[in-house]
Amino acid sequence: MSDPRAVLVRRGYEPVARAYSIVHVRSDELVAPFREMHRVLASGGLVAVAFHAGTETVHVDELFGCATSLDFVFHRPEAVAAALVEAGFTIEARLDREPYEGIEHQSQRAYLLDRSE
Repeated sequence: MSDPRAVLVRRGYEPVARAYSIVHVRSDELVAPFREMHRVLASGGLVAVAFHAGTETVHVDELFGCATSLDFVFHRPEAVAAALVEAGFTIEARLDREPYEGIEHQSQRAYLLDRSE
């Protein structure tokens, strides 16, 4: 099986949305996938990164009615922003929000809009 983290595309994408795509990546491993995003983005391209904010890892054995065994890694927004900058992005905007009561996991959310340099 090939490495799912290896994206075999050339530079040229303009927008990329990464909704909760870093939940299975440890905080000390964030720079590598962000460098890969930077590689495939056109110069000046935008990436939106959404994630659970915090420092904990949440383990679940059931998700959407199915048995599973997953760990969800929460990240400090400052650490994610620093990893994005190290990978070559400029932070354009940040939004933090509280969870929607009774609809989703009750954790703080963070959103970063970043531009490829």
